[in-house]
Amino acid sequence: MAHNQFTSRELVDRIIHLGRGMQSPQTGLIHLNYQAFPEEQQYSIPFVENFLFSLALLRSRLAENIQEAKQILGRLLEFQVENFPVYLDEYPRCSSRYIGLDLLPSIYQILKVFRSVLGKDLLHSMEVSSKSLLDFLIDLSDKHQAPKSFTVKLAAFLHTFSPLLDQPLYREKAEQLIQKYRGDEEWASSCNTQVLGDLCLAASFWPEEFERDEWKDFWAWLASTWDPIRLVYCGPCFQEKQEGHEMAVNLYDYFLIQQGSLQWTKRIQEDSPTLFKALWAKRFDHDLSFSGDHSKKDQKMFYKISPNYSVSIFQKQVDELPLLKNLMRPLHMTWGNEERLHSLDCQVAVAGIDFEEKKEAFDLIFTLPEEVDLDDRIKSRELAFYLDLHEKVSIVIGEKRANTFRLGEEVFVQSGDLHFSLVFEIEEGEGEFMGHIQPGNRPAQGKNKGVHRYDAYDMQIFLRSITRSSPCKIRASLRIR
Repeated sequence: MAHNQFTSRELVDRIIHLGRGMQSPQTGLIHLNYQAFPEEQQYSIPFVENFLFSLALLRSRLAENIQEAKQILGRLLEFQVENFPVYLDEYPRCSSRYIGLDLLPSIYQILKVFRSVLGKDLLHSMEVSSKSLLDFLIDLSDKHQAPKSFTVKLAAFLHTFSPLLDQPLYREKAEQLIQKYRGDEEWASSCNTQVLGDLCLAASFWPEEFERDEWKDFWAWLASTWDPIRLVYCGPCFQEKQEGHEMAVNLYDYFLIQQGSLQWTKRIQEDSPTLFKALWAKRFDHDLSFSGDHSKKDQKMFYKISPNYSVSIFQKQVDELPLLKNLMRPLHMTWGNEERLHSLDCQVAVAGIDFEEKKEAFDLIFTLPEEVDLDDRIKSRELAFYLDLHEKVSIVIGEKRANTFRLGEEVFVQSGDLHFSLVFEIEEGEGEFMGHIQPGNRPAQGKNKGVHRYDAYDMQIFLRSITRSSPCKIRASLRIR
């Protein structure tokens, strides 16, 4: 699978071009609202993206861009109240306690690399600003329990800013914070790329810490759950969002891309506000050895990378993590090329899921809830698989095209070079079920809003309960051809 080469300079130019398209001619600042629909006029001025845009302008090393970056930075610093607002128009209210963790990486790069071009006044203002922000976050960590990965990031920032700001007490605080989570079991099997991205950022700021033996399982997990062929996370998916036809991109993707040969798929280099954070990503000194053909299995999960596809499955207990049901993907399979990444997801609200792994075959056993509203056309859809919609994907029942199927009938899917089938059967109990194939959107979809709220990005392959016993279990057999 060939990929596009994407150099550091090309990335900077790409981000500046992206920023110019979001920049207001009236204010000279980037306008973006994270909750606004794509078609809506953007009035809000976010601090994170404007700091990142300033960093990109500085990294271009063009005189006019450097001058513009300094002007933007000077204006942004005027709105700090210990912490920063999310948007300039919120000033002086700061709606996010932890926004500083998304500002400090840009501030550090600016102070470390470009201090000689900032000028005396702006340099002093940025040093005072970063100290105020770090002191605010220290005080916050003393009073409130932050997410684990946030605390690790703060520790890494404190360690790195300490010599830069001549604050030796920051290193003492960094050691105090990191001790609590050093070697935490969560890092050895984190099924959330947002968390993995946070840890990658922390590791880039504090490489000496992450070379300690306590972090070896984190590095092993990072290496084993990255698909080096399709350039995507392939581990169990607990909280992964979908953006259109493909899995959403975040900081994790930008870091892992840097560990290879700077080759980017169309998915990762797509113009979106997320691309700004690619400026933080860098290659680790730690050697990560990726394999394009391996698997791992234990009692609770299984994942595999093969030349043609990658797949992950995990066991779901009764009522486990109910708040994440729209993001959890008990089965996630990916295949494709640099132009388009395809995926098959199982996203269901069943009571429990077990799995069996065989050679090129995977069986999922679903324990259905005790109660179901059979008259509700949505709630009666108890099992559902989602396949990204594409003109070259073919779905047939047996050898004929159809939009309904029965238990025991083979649903055959052909997508490029990958062929697979799904068969549903009753494992325990009894009942009558009808299978349907129709356009729809997986629950993790984030793009179906605003003018796109009626757009379908997937094909649903779901099983509707007509009548059934309780308890009842259904076996779904996935076979790779």
